[in-house]
Amino acid sequence: MIQKEARTPKLPFLDKKFRSQDLNDNGCKPKTVWFSKTPLKKTALASYPGSGTRLLRHVLELTTGVLTGSTYCDKQLLQDFEGECTDDETVLTIKTHEWFDKLKYEKAVILIRSPYKSYASLFSHQNGQDIERGASKVDFDLKFKEFLGSLFDMWRYFNEEWMKDFVGPKYIIFFDNLVQNPKSEIRKLMAFLEFEYIEKDLMCAAKHLKAGIRKKEYEDIDVKQYFTLEQLSKTEEYIKIIEEMATEINDIPHHIDRDL
Repeated sequence: MIQKEARTPKLPFLDKKFRSQDLNDNGCKPKTVWFSKTPLKKTALASYPGSGTRLLRHVLELTTGVLTGSTYCDKQLLQDFEGECTDDETVLTIKTHEWFDKLKYEKAVILIRSPYKSYASLFSHQNGQDIERGASKVDFDLKFKEFLGSLFDMWRYFNEEWMKDFVGPKYIIFFDNLVQNPKSEIRKLMAFLEFEYIEKDLMCAAKHLKAGIRKKEYEDIDVKQYFTLEQLSKTEEYIKIIEEMATEINDIPHHIDRDL
């Protein structure tokens, strides 16, 4: 591995105005992030595309000071995540959108987001002209129905496969819960990862998330209008299945937000 200097993580999901503010506000200072000096358990960060993995990776890095990795090597993401092309024991978690590589990991964090929001986010990423604004209403009107039809069952299958078939320790985290209650969600995740952290770092990571995250234009679009009645009915059925499975694994009730 090429040795490079530890760096302060960028926060591309944060509002630009917020990013320009002094990180020393309220005692929060820039935090350097680097590969772990001691081997960590290979832990999957498994999610269906569009579930908010980038945000969770940033929160993990700010909390722990350890890089997160990926089973992929996205050159664009490498600008923000130094560990993007790394999938070994030197990174805290390893991002994957695959459901056939479960045997590679000792533990798994499964990130779940509402299927409505996941599909909309994935569509916007694939069809938007730039990453900041995402896809337009015109894009959704013209292309979303066909896009949805091509992968309608995939959200359910991905989450079900990981929760059912991964045999190691696993923990479910819901994107909306992370955004709404970052401190408590990060604490629970740190306990699962068995990683010691500094409480002040966790508080600062939560502060940055809550203060800086901003809504993209496409998130004002009611994507349910593009679903057929049968698709809406099936989606509700799928959500209930995933909620029940997550409740059994985490041993606490889980509710997936149906609102957009």
